[in-house]
Amino acid sequence: MVKVLAAPLALVLAGCRVGAIASDAPPASHAPASQAPASQAPVSHVLTIGVDLPLPEQQLVVDAIQLAIDDFNAAGGAHGSIVQASIRNDVAPASGNADPQVGAANVQEFVADSTTIGMVGPFNSTVARAVIPITNVAGLLECSPSNTAPDLTKPPGGLAFRQSFPDRISYVRVATTDDVQGPAAAVYARQILHRARAFVVNDSQWFGQGVAAGFATEFTKDGGIVVGTATLTGSTADTNAVVSSAKAARADVVYFGGTSFTGAGDLRVQMAARGLGAIAFIGPDGMADHHFIDQAGQAASNSYSTLAVISDYPGKADFVRRYVARFGSDPGPYGAPAYACAEVILDALRHSTASDGRALREAIRAYAVDSRHQLPTILGDISFDANGDTNRRTVSVYRVDLAAAAGAGDWVFDREVDLPIH
Repeated sequence: MVKVLAAPLALVLAGCRVGAIASDAPPASHAPASQAPASQAPVSHVLTIGVDLPLPEQQLVVDAIQLAIDDFNAAGGAHGSIVQASIRNDVAPASGNADPQVGAANVQEFVADSTTIGMVGPFNSTVARAVIPITNVAGLLECSPSNTAPDLTKPPGGLAFRQSFPDRISYVRVATTDDVQGPAAAVYARQILHRARAFVVNDSQWFGQGVAAGFATEFTKDGGIVVGTATLTGSTADTNAVVSSAKAARADVVYFGGTSFTGAGDLRVQMAARGLGAIAFIGPDGMADHHFIDQAGQAASNSYSTLAVISDYPGKADFVRRYVARFGSDPGPYGAPAYACAEVILDALRHSTASDGRALREAIRAYAVDSRHQLPTILGDISFDANGDTNRRTVSVYRVDLAAAAGAGDWVFDREVDLPIH
């Protein structure tokens, strides 16, 4: 799924550097990553981590990566080398959206640069589909903090993105997948909210249908009853009919497989208008934005959204404190995962005995993707399975707090749900 920044959104949006342009150099307000600390021994050479993200939307994520690199350099680097960031923007100017072809061109530049030892990104799964085949051919380690589409890694779909070298894993991610999001929401609905009767709606899109099906299956497995299902077509009459059906079925929770741009806000407004405002309304990551709150207004109360990232991690308070001191804003939900992705590359660099060039790239890639290695990150120790997926099947649940953000309303972190592997 294309990720949308979640709580605390007021702080996240305040931290975006409007007009920031991606370039080879770090943002001007940051200490250059290639500048070694004064106490450090002379550097033999500088290595590069490529960064491909949509900017300025994800400037908070760029800042987190820069912080990880700077922390690494301040600690002395590795093998006489320090690391710098090469930042690229994958937004197409014409559309204003992350573009697969722009992302692919950016990554081709990373691959062509012999100093590049790995990359962080992309942010969007649509861009990842164009990028993974490139990093697979090049053997360049690629870590995404936010991609959640299952087919990027899992067979048979995942094999299509690594046709050149099917057994070579170059792409990994620290976010879990969409086929975990739906079931995790069901566990939350049953075990935390204690809801028994679910009405499940999807927006007719591939993503929405997938998470809705996952929710329905897990909700039933956990002892709940799915009292009805429906697909939104986008018309007001259709939304009214769906709400009427949910009310007649005496649902005590409505799950919406979709986003704030495919009917979440309108559906919630109609629920409140029909006397269903006290019923829990749950959706996936595409609902956790201010667009939903703006649309739903006071009806947004009792709404919940899942994000496929770890939000409650060791050292969180210290990380947030250091980040705020450095950049003047909260890192948002994807700051720590981005920092962790940089750590994955840097830890593999520490363990490499190769000197430079293709051998160093391969050593870093091979070490990071080896499932026997527990990689220490800010999110905790992480390893990757045979497809490149994280061993941490953790989903964070956020809820709307209408009193947050000085009364403007915001998404706030509630708790994590860890789904066992079975």
